[in-house]
Amino acid sequence: MDARHAQTAGIERAATMQDIADRCGVSLITVSRALRDDPRVRPETAGRIRETAAALGYDPACHHAARRLALRKHGIHVINHIFATFMPGDFARANYFLNLFRGVLAMATSRGFALLTADPAMTQPLPIYTRGDVDGFIAVGWDAYQQHVPLARLAPALRGRRCPIVVMLVPVEGCSRVLTDDFGGAYAATAHLLALGHRRVLHFWPEIPEMGPIYLHDQRRAGCRQAYRDHGLNPDDGLYGLRMDHLLPLEQRMPDALRRAWAAHPGITAILLPNDGYASLAREALRALGLRVPEDISIVGFDDAEPLPDAAGRNLLTTVRVPLEAVGRAAAEMLARHVTEQRDELEAVTLPTELVVRGTTAPPRR
Repeated sequence: MDARHAQTAGIERAATMQDIADRCGVSLITVSRALRDDPRVRPETAGRIRETAAALGYDPACHHAARRLALRKHGIHVINHIFATFMPGDFARANYFLNLFRGVLAMATSRGFALLTADPAMTQPLPIYTRGDVDGFIAVGWDAYQQHVPLARLAPALRGRRCPIVVMLVPVEGCSRVLTDDFGGAYAATAHLLALGHRRVLHFWPEIPEMGPIYLHDQRRAGCRQAYRDHGLNPDDGLYGLRMDHLLPLEQRMPDALRRAWAAHPGITAILLPNDGYASLAREALRALGLRVPEDISIVGFDDAEPLPDAAGRNLLTTVRVPLEAVGRAAAEMLARHVTEQRDELEAVTLPTELVVRGTTAPPRR
């Protein structure tokens, strides 16, 4: 509905910068500069323009898209104050991803940015992500494949337009990144078990052929092996790896893997889990095999996001703490710098992990 028909229908149209320019007797570009606090406009003129804008009820949000396009033609960068983040569709059900999201949200809000979320499994990016309304993206995934897929789908729409991307936990070429020291965390966990006297240790990683190498698990496996070597031990003689079948339902993966592991390596005395979420499943599966934690076998988690409570509700799980909220905050802060300062240089930060010893590790039975 154009302005003439809107007035005929009794609907008052939104004030425009042209209305302000006509009322003040100045050019459109002068109004635009004044509303952006451009020092090229004399203070008295700028004050008169702002007063007129307030009197007319001018709302720049009503014309933001048109204003953005117009300013881009003149090479002027416009900030929409909107970030988008790619999180798994059910991320709010898992503390791991929820903690990351909390960090992103807290920092984005403190820097004056709203936050949109999208499932990386979406087959077609939403128009709001592709038409220039979003200032930058934050992505998370277990491996480069998960990170790459949604970003690759965005790439054609972002071509020729400045839109920085920050990835969390897993590096992706061409993106700034916030990583964690998974190598050091796995090293500390393995060294802890070796110091207790364990020599036959099992660790897991998913078997997902279409994804190729999995960055986090490659880092952790390397940390485990280095701990063996630094203790004068050959990792090939006591460190066993076992793949989990990702095609099985989640609640069946760990029991199935443990049954196979115990059949293949009955002398194992400790297990390094891929994440804390598997701890309760592992404990129940071990009980079914007649094994007690930690009396017969020790277990160590990874991330410190899901507790393994005892009868009194206290968390028993020895685990490697990953600073998930800090990762989210650092990613949002990094993206804010890219957007507000128009930084094009890629940044990389690695945050430390920490071994937290609780009640699921003990010396092996003699």
